[in-house]
Amino acid sequence: MENMRTTHHSNTLLRVGGLLLSIFFAIETAAFTQTVKILPLGDSITRGDGGSQPYHGYRDTLASDLTNKGIVFDFVGLHHDGDGSFDGDHQGMPGARADEVADTTSIVLGITDPDVVLVHLGTNDLNQGQTVASTITDITNVIDDIHVYNGAIKILVAGIIPRANNTTIDSLTRELNSGISDLVNQKKAAGYHITFVDQYNAFKSNPNWATDYMSADGMHPNDTGYQLMADTFFNVLQTVLVDSNAVVVDDFNRAGPGLGSNWDADAGYQIVSNQLSNTSTTPSWVLATWKANSNPIEVSFRWASNADLTGINEGGMALRLDAPTKTANGYLVWLGTSAGAAGKKIILWTIENGAPKASITEVAYTQPDPAPGDTFKVKLGTDATGHYFDCYINSTFYGRVNDPNMVTGNTSPHYAGIMLKGGLNNDVDDFNFVINQDTTPPAKVTDLGVQSFSGSSITLQWTAPGDDGNSGTATQYEVRYSTSPITSANFSSATLAPNPPFPSPSGTLETMTITGLSSGTTYYFRLKTKDEAGNVSDISNEASVSTSPGVTTVDNFNRTDLGSSWTADPAFQIVNNELHNTSTVNSWNFLAIYNAKKNPIEVGFKWGQSADAGGIDEGGFALMMDAASTTANGYLLFRRTVTGTIELWTIVNGAPAASLASVPGALANPAAGDEMSVTIRSDASGHHFDLYINGQLDGTVTDPNKLQGNGATLYGGVMLKGNRNNSIDDFKITSELGAASRIVKVSGDNQQAPVGQKLPLPLTVQVTDDNGNAIEGASVDFSVVQGDGQIVQPPSFQFRVDVGADAPYTDVSGKTWNADQAYSPGSYGYVGGHQGFVDTPIGNTQDDPLYQS
Repeated sequence: MENMRTTHHSNTLLRVGGLLLSIFFAIETAAFTQTVKILPLGDSITRGDGGSQPYHGYRDTLASDLTNKGIVFDFVGLHHDGDGSFDGDHQGMPGARADEVADTTSIVLGITDPDVVLVHLGTNDLNQGQTVASTITDITNVIDDIHVYNGAIKILVAGIIPRANNTTIDSLTRELNSGISDLVNQKKAAGYHITFVDQYNAFKSNPNWATDYMSADGMHPNDTGYQLMADTFFNVLQTVLVDSNAVVVDDFNRAGPGLGSNWDADAGYQIVSNQLSNTSTTPSWVLATWKANSNPIEVSFRWASNADLTGINEGGMALRLDAPTKTANGYLVWLGTSAGAAGKKIILWTIENGAPKASITEVAYTQPDPAPGDTFKVKLGTDATGHYFDCYINSTFYGRVNDPNMVTGNTSPHYAGIMLKGGLNNDVDDFNFVINQDTTPPAKVTDLGVQSFSGSSITLQWTAPGDDGNSGTATQYEVRYSTSPITSANFSSATLAPNPPFPSPSGTLETMTITGLSSGTTYYFRLKTKDEAGNVSDISNEASVSTSPGVTTVDNFNRTDLGSSWTADPAFQIVNNELHNTSTVNSWNFLAIYNAKKNPIEVGFKWGQSADAGGIDEGGFALMMDAASTTANGYLLFRRTVTGTIELWTIVNGAPAASLASVPGALANPAAGDEMSVTIRSDASGHHFDLYINGQLDGTVTDPNKLQGNGATLYGGVMLKGNRNNSIDDFKITSELGAASRIVKVSGDNQQAPVGQKLPLPLTVQVTDDNGNAIEGASVDFSVVQGDGQIVQPPSFQFRVDVGADAPYTDVSGKTWNADQAYSPGSYGYVGGHQGFVDTPIGNTQDDPLYQS
């Protein structure tokens, strides 16, 4: 059944997320006068199980979207379901696995002859216990059959929707989708017209996805979920069907007051008189994020007719957002006006948790102030100068701001939105979003390797690929690690390494240090590379290495006296099995150094039960201390609860001396009972300190100048400000296992036994490194030397030998025996007198006739 719509408009209505939004495309809609034959291919989800009946699934909403766009289309397939209001043809086969679909694909293609195929396969495979790898193979066969039939067919392959009824299968679903994404990239590189559609994360971007989008069986979508699937397919399909960049516009021409499901916005945002308004009277900047599309290369909006210079001065564009949410992180770009304190400047700030955070740069402009009705447009990109933002009013270029350090906005996909300060006249209209049409992924990294390692960290290295293959500069690395081998199927389940480097130009040697690892453990590493358009490379080669063995010592303070393992100010006392600074003096000058272990690679403790926010704010680690002394030199690292920052100071003569670094912590403030630890590492770029809270990386501070901690012997401990509730418990210190250097007697000394008799007890010794850490399996050779043992001389004794012979005889020892007198003819006997004495037994007499007689 063919859709017969034949009239087209350059500004039409698009149904997205249940709302009518105005959509404009920067193409001539005459490009769609030829009918596009679309084959929905899959299983019961393609048919529409779980939604209302007659079965429609995502197909009715997608039909509406295509119709409203002015696209002439024809859904094709050998099955037909629907209420008659749309073209109900499809190829959704309930219960079918991918291999079963592959068995009939060629036949279906020969009958339907599609231009586009929408593939959603794999749900039943996982239900029926098929492996991720076999499912990928079967989906590959389907895709290959399509391409062999007609290489011009555009194939949209979906990452299948999540599972709400089975967490194990949902985890396998993530693995499968990662493999499908890799497969799409491989086929795209081979010349297939193929695109990945991320249905999984479209659902998961809503925290309430399981109740909002899923039917009662937890496997099929409900009507709202199917509508989301349609919108997700359409957002990709509309760009696949055109040859130029698509511009998505929300003109807010609807009743409101809500913005609808394509926005995640602060509650103050409402649609007022067909314009977007921050209706809050609170003078705060808040965020409204457009969720429907990602990875823009250009974003714009038009200032409403009621805007004024004061309002325009405090309203701008939110760009390179790391999530489609109102609490995202990214950049804020706006044009200050002559009505503002800063004057006419292009201003760039960071956004953190949906609010302006810190100024990056300002650039003055000389052009006229923006005015009501003007369009503010930003073209964004990344090059050797960092993230850049070219700003325009209407078609006039006003200037560029950039962030050379790229402190945020390094994820793909990235999103965009609007930030308006409340209580002002700064309504906007006509939000535009230009999508990047790049479809070439970065090249696969093939030389991932290990540069160095320690007991708790591993440094990787590899050659940077490009944006398109090996050309240009990519946008993001996704580095993952595991204690078991990593494959394409389980890549997404491996641990994501935090803070990868921002990609350098193609051919550059990249390095990355991963910290917080367990000692004596083998780790495996792989990575993928993303570009600005969201294209993802194939998975890299695998690198693996074992961290150096390490030993962790824990002091739980379950005693009354601090003991000889600590060198501490007398104010440090054990109270209720926790270490307290009992001083009432408001001073930081209190050190406690753990002297029993040297050169730690990690130091940690748990905040005591009596610790509070004020005390935690002023207590921390003493690191890389040059002596086990209360007047030592080194570093102080502490985590502030007032500012949420990680602070690094020098310690000189036992007192904080100078601030070296202050960086925002990524996690919630620590509290009583929380564990904090610091991994210490050094390289040519400085001394680095990675702070973890309850095992999660909070952030890293660095001293690039290595002002302290350069000696051969270093210590760790704590520095707690006096007169605060900042007790600690379970102090732990980890050091690398060194070479065998000492042997210590344990037991078995001062034993006696006759020669040749086994001693009653074993002689036991312990081999340790220079830090006192025991070394298992060390080979020990024992030898007796003067002063350590002796063989006691036995008492003097003689053996009497009585012998008779008819002639003198010299035995094997050299002793001569006289002949005896004849006793009787032909025989001899002892007649007395012929005796000899020897001091020790004579050996080797077995062949001596004398001793055998």
